[in-house]
Amino acid sequence: MKKAIILILIGTFAMNMMAAPHKPKHSHRPPPAPPRHHVPHHPPKHHAPKHHDHHHHKSGGAAVAAGIIGGAIVGAAIAESLKPDPVVVTPAPVVVPQPVVVQQPVVVAQPVTQVQNVWVEGRYVHRRDAHGRMVRVWEPGHYEQRTVVVTP
Repeated sequence: MKKAIILILIGTFAMNMMAAPHKPKHSHRPPPAPPRHHVPHHPPKHHAPKHHDHHHHKSGGAAVAAGIIGGAIVGAAIAESLKPDPVVVTPAPVVVPQPVVVQQPVVVAQPVTQVQNVWVEGRYVHRRDAHGRMVRVWEPGHYEQRTVVVTP
């Protein structure tokens, strides 16, 4: 459709260019007089119409040629725009099923834990006394409950 519009515009432009009247090479009229100031204005007198042999009256052949050429361009543009769009046939897509992958679950052995009473040996520990001084104190051995890993 865009091609048709462009061709019509080009044809119209070409017709206007070819059919436009040509400037005469010489004129039968004298050049206009320079304007006169401070003169009262009088309306121009009407003369009887006279037919002068102007050059643009003889350009009928060029106008006909421009009309024929422009008509051919416009006709070609219209014919081009009326052509149906070509039919495009595309094959159906081939669908290939993907293979099913079954993955074995990874078994992660969780450590088996158990709370047991564990003997803690006696030892010296450092503590602050009531005056804020560090003192070494004996802590005797005892049992504590601890979480231990049990091997199966």
